[in-house]
Amino acid sequence: GANYGTGGRGFNFFVFDKEKDRVVDAFWYDTYDIGKSQHRIPTSEPALMAFQKNYPGVTLCTLITPRGIPKYAQDVTPYENFIRNKHLEDAQWMFKLIEKKSEWKAIYDKKMFPFCSDYDTFDDFCEAFTAPPSQVDFNGVRHFLDHKSNAVNTENGIRVTIGQPKNPKRTIFIVGICTLFGFGAKDAYSPASLLQKNLNAYAENKDFIVYNYSYYVGGDNTSIGERLAVLRSLPLRQGDIVFFQDEPIWGIPCCYLSLMSVRPHNYGEIHTDNVHYTQSGNRMIADGIFEFLKNNNFFEDNLPSDVGTPIHINQSQNEDEDEELREYKGKLQTFYNQTLRPKIGSIVMNCNPFTNGHRYLVEQALKYCERLIVFVVEEDKSVFPFADRIELVRKNLADLKRVTVIPSGEFIISARTFEEYFNKESLQERKIDTSLDVTMFAKEIAPCLGISMRFAGEEPFDNVTRQYNESMARLLPQYGIKFVEIPRMKFKGAPVSASEVRRLAKAKEFEKLKKLVPPQTLQYLRRKFPK
Repeated sequence: GANYGTGGRGFNFFVFDKEKDRVVDAFWYDTYDIGKSQHRIPTSEPALMAFQKNYPGVTLCTLITPRGIPKYAQDVTPYENFIRNKHLEDAQWMFKLIEKKSEWKAIYDKKMFPFCSDYDTFDDFCEAFTAPPSQVDFNGVRHFLDHKSNAVNTENGIRVTIGQPKNPKRTIFIVGICTLFGFGAKDAYSPASLLQKNLNAYAENKDFIVYNYSYYVGGDNTSIGERLAVLRSLPLRQGDIVFFQDEPIWGIPCCYLSLMSVRPHNYGEIHTDNVHYTQSGNRMIADGIFEFLKNNNFFEDNLPSDVGTPIHINQSQNEDEDEELREYKGKLQTFYNQTLRPKIGSIVMNCNPFTNGHRYLVEQALKYCERLIVFVVEEDKSVFPFADRIELVRKNLADLKRVTVIPSGEFIISARTFEEYFNKESLQERKIDTSLDVTMFAKEIAPCLGISMRFAGEEPFDNVTRQYNESMARLLPQYGIKFVEIPRMKFKGAPVSASEVRRLAKAKEFEKLKKLVPPQTLQYLRRKFPK
């Protein structure tokens, strides 16, 4: 009573448990390529089944992309025959050509491959086949660094998807490897962008936004473990849909596109090699996902009233989670359960040192929330040591009973999450990727304390901090956290800044400091900089 595709020609064996009503093992033996065989039950099954249980308001689907060019296929194009005869099983041959720019340039100029005409310039051609720089955080989640070019752009840790609507009701997440990242294609022709285009053009529904959380980094980094880490990091809401590139799993819907590439089809040249796709092949994938959504009634209007509500679950069962992070989150959850109640707001401050501007920001934030948590940056890389900074914050806010001051730990503006913050002076002209720190706060820290708002002062001077504020404005709402940027307090027309306070303190101009800092801070600075 159910379809269970394997994508393999030859013998397909299944072991079915009648009592549990599920396939418990499957094996494929290829009678065309003798000796080629594999088990078809993916190692991700327990994790995906647990995900499905933990997020009942989210639809999880596995996704199988169109197959490559089988050795037995007869109706192939001349280029597909070239791929097959040259044994171009993956992109390694392209990498070798890219390293030899002159040979790669000759291929492009002579349009030796049918997909060469998809690119406006030779630089775009090379860029499309080059992986953007990335880094892996301590939970195993890969984040692309912000990267701009004519062909491939990454922002906030993921590849840019073209055509995203401004006020969507539901989100589609695509989690996969290079084939779904769109390796070899410009941004507008990645599977995610082409799917977004299909959704935008669908007359009855323009309420979906597509995010491409797929990764191309090559080698073992495209393993199932990395995809599962990404899956656990998604900012999920009620009604969202996740397409996870993997084999079919009994009990989980499968968007099975393997047979789409069997000729005849209407997409022309779909292969760059036997693994990756041209922009026409990406269009085939996008069309297949779109038809799957239509055929399975994902565009129905009878949605529950809580669609769009953020979903948070207890992540303590994550065995791969960083031990120190798990311990820190446990302390925060205990603290929250014992002392706090919503509506909870938060501010992260370095307070190097505490000024009247910091006090003003706290007072303004209290107008929005019932309780305010002030995280003081714990990393000891500032002019004044952490022990002194947090003591000043507590003394200067002691009269505000709805304010709680706690250390930021190693996971909020720290060397682990935002190293650039502590080298701001030398990075003012640089584009900084601050998404790791913001996402860590939204996904891991805020749920422990029931935080629904985060505040920050406007930043007129520091370009690094300004970029951090911009990241919060973009990313925090995805996790159900409101971001409020508050205008800075001014004195004689200029914003009060800690850097100006430090300058005056070193110059021992304490009379001027009386207007910029509270008495507790002034006393501290007099001790630190005696006349």
